[in-house]
Amino acid sequence: MEGAALIRPACGAGRHAAHLARRHGAVVDAVDASPSQIERARARATCERSPAGIERAERLPPTPARAAWTVALLHAARAAKE
Repeated sequence: MEGAALIRPACGAGRHAAHLARRHGAVVDAVDASPSQIERARARATCERSPAGIERAERLPPTPARAAWTVALLHAARAAKE
């Protein structure tokens, strides 16, 4: 996964984005609509010295496609770890 470019929508506090950037070397752009979640994600990235880019995005409606994308991303990270 080293160098893979990923977008993490609805990143929340940035846990997965920071992990993918730090542990797997992915280039992660994490976005969320919530200003408070973006603050938390940026604080996490700084604390963990993660190179993840964290930005505020317009609110994205929840969709099955977004949920499926998130699950696929997490499976890819798990497979890369093994």
